[in-house]
Amino acid sequence: MRIPNGAISGMLILSVGKYLYQKVNVSRYLEQIDGEKGFWVWFAEKVSSHPNLPKRIRRLSQETA
Repeated sequence: MRIPNGAISGMLILSVGKYLYQKVNVSRYLEQIDGEKGFWVWFAEKVSSHPNLPKRIRRLSQETA
């Protein structure tokens, strides 16, 4: 898969905003995926057409590594 330059930054902008995205520690942000459990997290992802943003960012960072 080919990942365009800036894809991770673009996803961070969507998730935290255009002023804070440069200050985000991406590895710490991605750790929250493991901490978010429960019915509502599961339900939100099941009824959504896409995974939540941290999961999408994790996948992009794995593809670029």
